[in-house]
This record gives sequence, C-alpha cells and structure tokens, in this order.
Amino acid sequence: MERRAFIKQTCLACGGMLAASALLSSCSSLPLVQAKADQDKLFLAKSEFAAGNLIIVRNNKIDTDILVRKKDNEFIALRMMCTHEEQPLTATTDQLHCASHGSSFDLNGNVTREPATKPLRKYKITTTEEEITIHLNQFL
Repeated sequence: MERRAFIKQTCLACGGMLAASALLSSCSSLPLVQAKADQDKLFLAKSEFAAGNLIIVRNNKIDTDILVRKKDNEFIALRMMCTHEEQPLTATTDQLHCASHGSSFDLNGNVTREPATKPLRKYKITTTEEEITIHLNQFL
C-alpha cells in the first residue's frame, strides 16, 4: 500500500472510532415509565424525576413514546415521532435521533439535522404538587 493511501485509510478509521465513541457516550439509557391513563390524559408522579431530568413515558393507549424533560421545575413533553416521515425516535441524554433518515432534534424538539424541517410536537402539561398530567389531545 502506498504511503498516501495508508495515511488516508488510517485517518478515516481513527475518525470513525472517535465518532462512534462520542455517539456511545451520549447513549446512556433513559428511565422508562409506564404512565397511568384516563381518557385523553397520562399521569406521572413527579418523584419519577428523582434520578434525573429525562424520562421516557409509555402507555398502550398511545402510538408512540413521549420524552418528558424537567428543567428548572418546568416540564416539556415531546412526541417521539419524527416529523419527516413519522418514524419513531431514539432519545439520548442530549438529543432525539431518527434512525430511518438521520434527522436529529434537541431536547426542546427543535430540528438540529435534516431531512426533518418541522419541530417535534409538544404536549400540553399541567402539574400539581406531586403529579404531572400530559394532555394527549392538546399540543402547544
């Protein structure tokens, strides 16, 4: 192998390893919570956030998971479905990613990488002292 080809191949391999390492470091698993449901609402105890600020909420009454994020005692609930072609998203500690076409979103639901161009849908949330209610038929 000639020197130039060797250097190019080695640099590409190193770059790939660095990219994979960075991706894996942000892929820690997030807690999955089975929420209680009543008609068009999901209910989640605030105590579920004792270990962190991100939770994936699931219930058999909805077609996709919901990422709930707590920031400064405020909550945001994002529908984990890509706005490009309605494919499910994978959440990490710093983004949501669509494995089908490569779109990415930040934890506020904003597009950070296309082909998606629209932000994620945000559910309306109301809270009490101990509970979070996600309104499934009301989007912000």
